[in-house]
Amino acid sequence: MANKERMVPAKGSRGYIDRVKKLAILVAIGSFLIAAAMFITGLFLFESKFNVLSIFAALVVIPFAGAITRFVLFAKYKSVSEEDENKVFESSPAGSTTLSDVVMTSTERAMGFAFMVITDNEVAALVARGEKHPTVKLYEYLKDLVKRKGFGNSVEVVDDMDKFLKHLKTLTPSPARAEDEEDPQVELIDMLKIYMA
Repeated sequence: MANKERMVPAKGSRGYIDRVKKLAILVAIGSFLIAAAMFITGLFLFESKFNVLSIFAALVVIPFAGAITRFVLFAKYKSVSEEDENKVFESSPAGSTTLSDVVMTSTERAMGFAFMVITDNEVAALVARGEKHPTVKLYEYLKDLVKRKGFGNSVEVVDDMDKFLKHLKTLTPSPARAEDEEDPQVELIDMLKIYMA
């Protein structure tokens, strides 16, 4: 029987959102239990709530709070299905890069995109299911971000899978590049990942 390598979903790949939510729950439960155990042990050992174990218990609450915050940020989103991912890959032009399970953050809000397809000339995005913000606001944010960071790519944001797939088929394929040739998509993708949660 062949050994299958399990890949941990990274930022921008299918399964990332579900992984982050599960990990956040595990960290929250684990850190809460550790903090409670330390606090209770401190009460029994020192017969006072002001002891060294209480201080450590308070410090363990920090990862608990971070995990709860992360879970709340991702709670309304779900990872894309393998079937949808295959449809997007089939419709994407040659030489493009596909990101999925994208949750971007700004100072005002979190924004979910099921997919982003990046070509040399465009960033095409599909709004995630469960996203409450209007598509036009997501478009304005993404367009402003790309422009502000000095990229000339046009931006298209769509809220329907069929329209998204049709739009992908209209995109111009990126030319093949030699191994040592610079890929203009890499810098844009790196910048987008900085703004992903």
